[in-house]
Amino acid sequence: MFTKAEIPPNNPLYEQVDDINRSISHVRSFLSEKVDIDSIEDIPMLHSQVDIFFQAHLRRALAFLEGGKHALDAGHGLVAITAVRCLFESTACIHDFCNRIIRLIDNGNIPDAVRLAHVRSFAQRFEVMERNTDMYDYTAVNILTQIDALNRRVPDARRSYDQLSEIVHPNAHGALFYFLQPKESDNVHFGAPKDERTHTIGLLLVGASLFSVIADDLLRFQSKVLELMADSLQERIDEYEARKSRTENSG
Repeated sequence: MFTKAEIPPNNPLYEQVDDINRSISHVRSFLSEKVDIDSIEDIPMLHSQVDIFFQAHLRRALAFLEGGKHALDAGHGLVAITAVRCLFESTACIHDFCNRIIRLIDNGNIPDAVRLAHVRSFAQRFEVMERNTDMYDYTAVNILTQIDALNRRVPDARRSYDQLSEIVHPNAHGALFYFLQPKESDNVHFGAPKDERTHTIGLLLVGASLFSVIADDLLRFQSKVLELMADSLQERIDEYEARKSRTENSG
């Protein structure tokens, strides 16, 4: 994805380029073409509902990463920065979702975990009240709430997100100062930002570094499912041993 040859050696993430590439590859390895939803057992149902969410949001994150890199290489720095902002959103969305699912699992509340995975997968804002029911609330979570939650895992995530928003939103900074050229003149000059690629690839690397957070979240959930499966298997073993003991004692 990235090579050190295209990164200025003084970039703070220069030495982490290989690790960033590995995290991106790790996230890609979780992609699958379909999700099996046939089972009605608790653990397989939970896994499939969560995987539906992951498959969509991992693709979104990778699409913005790859699109941002293509935009950067084509000389469209502002488009690449917009993609970085979207990467913060995807990471925050996945991180918040994973935390809430794991919290429900730890509390032994598998049905609510399945329900949460379902409503988060289909959450929306447009005409959502028409879709909501007594059991399912599809109202999308405010992204700033999720960015603030990410801030506990990624220091200054909210500050970085706000700064990216200043650049890409059509306000003074985004629409004026990004293209403003400082000149010793009474006229106002516009053009491409100085060292646009150097600055933008640094921001894109910051966005790409968030894939380590996504990979960690995927592994956390995977580990939690394995714990559930082990516990379920042990329960079945215990039940079998208890039945066997009762049969032997009755004989």
